[in-house]
Amino acid sequence: MLYLVNGALLEGTVVDISTSGAKFKVNKNLGQELSDPEVLDACKISLSNEQALQTAAQLIGMTNDAESNISYLRCQFGHMRTQDEEMLDGYINDMLQEIESTFSE
Repeated sequence: MLYLVNGALLEGTVVDISTSGAKFKVNKNLGQELSDPEVLDACKISLSNEQALQTAAQLIGMTNDAESNISYLRCQFGHMRTQDEEMLDGYINDMLQEIESTFSE
């Protein structure tokens, strides 16, 4: 979930995540709506381990596919609480270990 400064909400799917940011896929062409990077305020990400991360976010890039009516938003996290940083770091490490064990079998 992406929160905009005007109070609007955008639903999206996380396609890539790191400790510093995430890439979201939104099933809507946002080329006109998000022309200003300052429009994004925060994001809330529901992780597959049933935990949720909510933090400030800044839009750092956007790609629009008008033909498919899809936008990809690259966001940088900001002002993350220490406990959220630790939770996200642990989640990413768990996912990497899971991937490694899948390929080593």
